[in-house]
Formats: sequence, C-alpha cells, structure tokens
Amino acid sequence: MKLGDVIRKERERCGISVVQAAETLKLDVEDYARIENGQSAAEQWGPIIATMAMKLEVPMARLLSVNGRSDGVDRSSVGHLLAQHRRAAGISSDAFARQLGMDVGEYTGVEEGAVPLDPLARWLLTFSELVDQPVFNLFFPCGLPMERIDDYP
Repeated sequence: MKLGDVIRKERERCGISVVQAAETLKLDVEDYARIENGQSAAEQWGPIIATMAMKLEVPMARLLSVNGRSDGVDRSSVGHLLAQHRRAAGISSDAFARQLGMDVGEYTGVEEGAVPLDPLARWLLTFSELVDQPVFNLFFPCGLPMERIDDYP
C-alpha cells in the first residue's frame, strides 16, 4: 500500500472532495492528484521521517514543525528540527544515518536543507489536520507500517 492510497481513503472517509483537499493544501488539483497516485516525494521521504521520529522518540508532528501544526513549519526548517532532536538524543549524524540505513552524505543533506522537506511537512501536517488524524497515523494506518497492509478500509 502507498501513502497516496491512505491519503485518498482518509479524504474519502471524511467526505472531502479532491478540489477541497487541493485548495486546503494550496496545491493545483493536478499536483494533489499526483499525491494520491503515489507520485510525490512523500512516498520516499514520509516513511523515512516516520522512522526518524520513532528512533528519536519524538512525535512526528514535532519533527516536522516547532509547534506540531502546519502553521509552525515556517518557523524552522525540518532539517534544523531534525538536527536539534538528534543532538538532544545524543546521537551523532553519522550514527543516526547508519541507524536509518541512509548514506551519511544524504542524511547530512537533509539536516542542511539540501533535501527540501519543508513543503512536504507543511502539506502532510495540513492534510492530517484536515482529516483530524495524527500525521504519524498516515504512515501507520491500523497501527501497522503501510508496507504490511494490503488494503485499508
């Protein structure tokens, strides 16, 4: 199962149209459709961010935003928050990259903002607010990782 499938089903469960969802996320309908079709950066980075949150024992929303809400994304970059939480946990960037199975350079790029996760964080948090679900639940629907779910009602 893809994140796009979960997003579509959550949108439908709440009776929200594609147009309403796109407007709320400040996206073109075509860009929003790509998200539901599993053709967005969220498919790659969302599960990685969820894993980071678990390993750092930080709520995913707080890893994406200083206040845990979509309006807090502008106050600090996701990379900066990630580095802050990693340092607070007493883990080096090299060790954390290894824990995640990532290349150290790629992970460092995330912390330095070379991987633009802020727009992704903003729309993930905005969508979770729209469907009244914790952002983490989008990656672990029914309490299971997406890759272990064949269908999500």
